[in-house]
Amino acid sequence: RFDLAEAAQSQDENGDLQVIITLDGVRQDADPRTAVAISDPASWSGGAYWVALEDQRGGTNSTHGGADVWHRIGPPPALSLLVILDASGSMGDQNRMENARAGINQTMANLPDDEIMEFAAVIFYGCGSFTTRSFTRDADSIRAFLTSASPSEGTPLAVAHDRARDIFASLADPRSDEWRFATFTDGAETCDGNVAQAVRNLDMLISQHQAPTDAAPDEPDAPEPPIAPVNCQVETWRGYEVEVGDGGLHLDSITLIEHNYLERALPDGRCIARYETKNYGVYYGSIRNRSGGPTRNRWGINSRTSESRSDFGTSRLGEADLLRVRNAGNAARRGLVSIGEARRQIETAVNIAAPESG
Repeated sequence: RFDLAEAAQSQDENGDLQVIITLDGVRQDADPRTAVAISDPASWSGGAYWVALEDQRGGTNSTHGGADVWHRIGPPPALSLLVILDASGSMGDQNRMENARAGINQTMANLPDDEIMEFAAVIFYGCGSFTTRSFTRDADSIRAFLTSASPSEGTPLAVAHDRARDIFASLADPRSDEWRFATFTDGAETCDGNVAQAVRNLDMLISQHQAPTDAAPDEPDAPEPPIAPVNCQVETWRGYEVEVGDGGLHLDSITLIEHNYLERALPDGRCIARYETKNYGVYYGSIRNRSGGPTRNRWGINSRTSESRSDFGTSRLGEADLLRVRNAGNAARRGLVSIGEARRQIETAVNIAAPESG
C-alpha cells in the first residue's frame, strides 16, 4: 500500500511510476525481456549460477544482476518510433542531408498530437562510428539530435539496423501499441555488413511485438467428461467365404470374400473396432488337350478388389456404437473358413460351373 500523492512525486520524465522489486540475498535480472545465460554447472559455487544478468534495464550483464525494473505504472505510448539516419560522406552531396532533415521533420510533424509517443534514434557517420539516443517522449530533443548531424565517412547500414534492434529489444516500452522504424539513407552498404539479414532481424522483432491487454483472458474450455469404461475385447482376425452366383445361360460368377476385424484399446481409455470386407472376383475357363485328352479347368483370383466395405465403431460415441461393429463381425465370423479351405471351395465351384442349356 502507498500514498498516490507521494508516489506522483516519483514519476519519471515520461510520467511513469517505476516499480522496483528487490529480494534480499537473491540475484535478479533487471529486464526479464532479454535472455539470461547459465554458467557451466561444473563451476557452480556460492550461488553463482548465472553469467548474464542485467544490472539495469538495457544495461550491461554481470553475475550480480540488479533489481527487477520490468514493471511500470502510467499511460502507455501508442507508438515507439526509432529513426536511423545515414550521416556518411555521400550525404553531403546534392543536398541529400538537407532532404533527409526535411523528411525527418515532415515525418514527425505528421504524427498525431493527441497520442502519447516515444522516440529513439541511431546516427552513423562511418564504419564503427555511431551515436544513439534511447527512447524518450521528448520528440523535440530527438528531432534536434537528428537534424544536427553532419556528413562524415562510410555507410554501415547493417550494423545500424542491428543497433536499432538492440534498442527496441532492451529499451522500447513493452506496453506500446506499435513499434516502428524509419531509415533515411542515400546509398549501399560500404562496411561489409549483411543489410538484408539485419533488416529481416529488425522486422521480425517488430512484427512479434504485442502490447499487453487489459481484457480478461478467455475462459478455458470445459474439460470433456471422462469416458465411461467399456469391455474392450482386443483381437484381430481374418476369414474367408466363397460366394457362387448362378449365371443361368452364362457361366456362374464366383467371388472370394475376405473378412477382416480389428478391435484395440487406445492409451486414452477408448476402444475402437473396424470390420472390413473385400470382394475378389474369380476368373476361370477350360483348356482342351490337342491330342484329344481330357479337358482341364484353369482358374485364378483377381489381385484387385471388385468391392470393399468397412465399418468403424468407437466407444467415444458410446458402447452401442462399438457393439454394433463387433456384433456384425462376430455374426459373419461363424461361417468363415481359412484361405486354404476357400481355395478348395473355389476349385469345386469351377469344376461344376456350367451354363444351362436353352
